[in-house]
Amino acid sequence: MAIFKPADSSLAKELEDGPLRRELYGEPPAPAPEVEPKGEETRLVFTGTGSEYFRIWVTHLLLNLLTLGLYSPWAKVRKARWFAQHTRLLDAPFDFHADPKRILLGRLAVLALLIGFLGATLAAPLAGAFVLGLVYLAAPLLLISAQRFRFANTSWRGLRFRLSAPTKEIYRASWPLLVLLLAGIALDQAEATRGFALLTSFVASLVWPWTHAQFKGLQHGYAAYGNWRFDYRNDVRGFYGAYLGAAVFLLLGFLIVAVAVSVLGLVAGAWLPQFSADASLVYGLCSALTVYVVFVPYVAAKLQQVVWQNTQCGEIVFRGELQAKKFIGLAAGQMLLTLLTCGLYWPFALVRISRYRIESLVVISTERPLESLAASAGAANTTGVFGEGWVDAANLDLGW
Repeated sequence: MAIFKPADSSLAKELEDGPLRRELYGEPPAPAPEVEPKGEETRLVFTGTGSEYFRIWVTHLLLNLLTLGLYSPWAKVRKARWFAQHTRLLDAPFDFHADPKRILLGRLAVLALLIGFLGATLAAPLAGAFVLGLVYLAAPLLLISAQRFRFANTSWRGLRFRLSAPTKEIYRASWPLLVLLLAGIALDQAEATRGFALLTSFVASLVWPWTHAQFKGLQHGYAAYGNWRFDYRNDVRGFYGAYLGAAVFLLLGFLIVAVAVSVLGLVAGAWLPQFSADASLVYGLCSALTVYVVFVPYVAAKLQQVVWQNTQCGEIVFRGELQAKKFIGLAAGQMLLTLLTCGLYWPFALVRISRYRIESLVVISTERPLESLAASAGAANTTGVFGEGWVDAANLDLGW
């Protein structure tokens, strides 16, 4: 309540703002200043070394040779566990808990499926096409099953992650590509002209970025850690931008390779007449290396930024800082060293590449310190070993 109300309101302007002025002139309390929440940023850290992983890699290689590949599930789990345990957030390591025996069963099931497919193809091409169509139809479920298996066996601070993408959403994300793949099988069986097959492949390549974006949405939108559920805002335009940029760089790389091989053929042709006959093989190998050191790192770098900036988990947001130019240079250098050492440098290269990818992810707590955030235990899901085996056999891994 005001004590008095002066006739001249200009007196109010001469008195400094404060409790006395508000008491004398009956002014409402000044609003509290808005304070923007300060985000606490924490970067993932990778502590593994190339020399340590080299010893593991050599051991796995020898055991796989001695067991004709039967040791590969144990090698896979040990490798995944080593990389997980050397990845730390807030100085707490991740962990991987998969059972190698279950992975072996999944791989044996995949092997039986491949043998059945080959047998059906040899017996009757139409039967082989039918089995291949069934594989295509099952592929989306198997792919998500593999990711569900990986999530359910990955933990941090004693809590496991989980993935619960509905079957309806899985096929909603994949039906355009499935239709094109099945159409390709049908055209092949009908002995259609090559033009139709090329058109189907071209349209499939246009649909792939959209499909990839949808599957990333399934991985990040239906993931959870304890009672914290992830949320994802799909950015299809960002996926098309990443693939378009990678395609431009890839075409430029192919052009450089073609010019280099041609010049090398002209220079070496006088001394090595056989080189001109092997030029196509050299061009093919160099083109494959170009895909590995240009296309793959560029897409990975751009998509890390796109995916993680659209991912949120409760009060936690993320930022991907993987740089395409730096990643391409790193991949090219590591590939060169691997080739010069006949593959012996590969474990060191893998560790260097993994360190850069892992440490480029920043975790940001928007309200409270990340250390204070607690999550209750969630239900673990350890299914999906068949999908894990199929992904390995097809060499597919959308990952995070």
